[in-house]
Amino acid sequence: LSADRIHFSASGQAVLASEVINALAHTLR
Repeated sequence: LSADRIHFSASGQAVLASEVINALAHTLR
């Protein structure tokens, strides 16, 4: 996950949040 991608995305915050949530979900699994 690159900073460029987040900055380029209009909903960078939402994208970052979903990435973190997905990572946590895989970890808890």
